[in-house]
Amino acid sequence: MKRQFLLFLMFLLPFILKASFGFFGSAVYLESNGSSAFYNCFGSNIGTQPFSGSLGPFVQNSGTLKLQGAEMKTWKDGNGNVCIPVFNYRIYPTGSPNGNFIAVELPFFCNCSGGSFTCGGGSCGGNDQKWQKPGSTGSGLNIDLTTYTPGTYTMEVFYRVPGNQNGTSDCPDNVWDNNGGNPTNYTMNFTVTAVMPLNFLSVEANKYGDKVLLSWSTEYENGNSHFEIQRSRDASKFEKIGIVKSSGISTKQFSYDFLDESPLIKNNIYRIKQIDLDGKYMFSPSVSVYMSSKIRIFEINPNIVGNNLMAEFGKPTESGIIQLYDLSGKISKRIILSKGIEIIHINVADLIPGLYIARYIDGEETISKKFIKQ
Repeated sequence: MKRQFLLFLMFLLPFILKASFGFFGSAVYLESNGSSAFYNCFGSNIGTQPFSGSLGPFVQNSGTLKLQGAEMKTWKDGNGNVCIPVFNYRIYPTGSPNGNFIAVELPFFCNCSGGSFTCGGGSCGGNDQKWQKPGSTGSGLNIDLTTYTPGTYTMEVFYRVPGNQNGTSDCPDNVWDNNGGNPTNYTMNFTVTAVMPLNFLSVEANKYGDKVLLSWSTEYENGNSHFEIQRSRDASKFEKIGIVKSSGISTKQFSYDFLDESPLIKNNIYRIKQIDLDGKYMFSPSVSVYMSSKIRIFEINPNIVGNNLMAEFGKPTESGIIQLYDLSGKISKRIILSKGIEIIHINVADLIPGLYIARYIDGEETISKKFIKQ
């Protein structure tokens, strides 16, 4: 009986002494609309977004979706070994899996020390290691996924971890991270859309004191270089008065502003020339602002008054009136201005405390300012 027990121990000894290795985390590294993130495949300690479902739509040739690499976290006991993991991927039209997988090695990034990785990124223990592309070099794959023809595509990935179950050198064994083949490897979809022409959603021009503030918004910017601001007195001949750089390439809505600090007296007609990187261009609808030749500035001080309100003009007045309104629209005071006035003091001691509007009217334009009577 004793002899049989010894024979049984000798049979188990190779298995008892057998070393082991494996993985406890994996993720795909993607750049989407200018932001990079890990999309988790296995485990819960790499990335907050799952590598599944759909990434959404991306404009063709926009460069807004790129495959940059992947990461794996591995473990091994004191007698085992792990070599460079391999990330494998392929891309095909959704519903039609085909094509060979492309293999990408994930270089060593860092070891576990004191319960955490020395390169950051979650807790660990023992002989755990992190492997990553781009890793310490910071150089990703930079594979532009928007170069495909318009359609919906599937990215399918799996990982191979070479190692040694029986020694600390060489890596004759393999462990696979492939979603358990349930029913396939890890997959995620994305859609490439056709290029849409830039669309001006709105164009506005408004007085801003003695200046003009031009505002506009766009969508579907693709290959857009910049905007050229043009101005005309009569819409027959436009001149360039400024340039605003484009926000880039996106299907999202963007808003822009431009301040014309020296508008023309009377008529100002504006349009925006949108210019592509290849030199092609298009114009926005025209908008106009009328700037009075008499008054360019109307200010009241202070905004919170007791008994005296001071009104200031940018240059001497020709004529006009100032009317003070309460919130019901009732005129509380009316002051007739004579020629040459630059500053006027208005006694408001008899006004009931509250919010009022001071409105300057000169026959060509109306400017309103708010103030509070204490």
